[in-house]
Amino acid sequence: MRKRFGQHFLSDKRIIDKIIQCISPRTTDHFLEIGPGQGVLTIPLLKTDAALHAIEIDRDLGQELSNLKTLYPKFELTIEDFLKWAEKNTLTTPMRIVGNLPYNITTPIFFALLPYSDSMIDCHFMIQKEVGKRIIAIPSTKAYGRLTVMMQYHYDIDYCFDVPPGAFSPPPKVDSCIIRLRPKHKKPLQALNYDLFMHLTATAFQYRRKQLSNSLKTICDSTMIERANLNPNLRPDALSVRDFVTLSNYLWQSQQCLGTHND
Repeated sequence: MRKRFGQHFLSDKRIIDKIIQCISPRTTDHFLEIGPGQGVLTIPLLKTDAALHAIEIDRDLGQELSNLKTLYPKFELTIEDFLKWAEKNTLTTPMRIVGNLPYNITTPIFFALLPYSDSMIDCHFMIQKEVGKRIIAIPSTKAYGRLTVMMQYHYDIDYCFDVPPGAFSPPPKVDSCIIRLRPKHKKPLQALNYDLFMHLTATAFQYRRKQLSNSLKTICDSTMIERANLNPNLRPDALSVRDFVTLSNYLWQSQQCLGTHND
């Protein structure tokens, strides 16, 4: 194990079996596994005759995993940092994504996966319990933030079960959990301009303790917030995902009207 990768290897067979049961793999599945480590999930998934592409950053572990190619012809391995891989690749086949995500880069991985959501079937991830609680949080709670909004915009989220530190070797100092993400291919309310929606949420939660009229003053004023039927005196964490999309769409439509008028 290389300490710089922050690896904690899942070793409890009961938990491993429970995760595989939760994933419920099929022969026709195509999996993308992030950080397969010692292959404790990789091998049970391959045994179902599913196709699996694993991306592992650790070259030593990758060397061991490469031996699986002789046993499982549908196994593909890339030894690379997933975040770098994601910058260069797209998903062309509907994929099921799995992984025991490194706790120190869970959020960057989540954001790197957002552009892939339309090409996903589902995701099953082991993550820090605290992060799991953040992505299922409700407005006006401490855990609710930008990550919550972006994840709930893209996915229906199931909090599957907790995983204790003793299930790992070495045990981490935090509790973990398994979550399931199911992409919302037909969103209840679609952001008309996704970049604006992203910018709006990032700006709002950069100043989460301020009122919307202050946290968003570089983007819009109180009058515009009110015209979107929102209270400018609220803090960002009081807004639902739908509220953020509604405000973003109002601002985008307003810009389009101004552009048309100026033409």
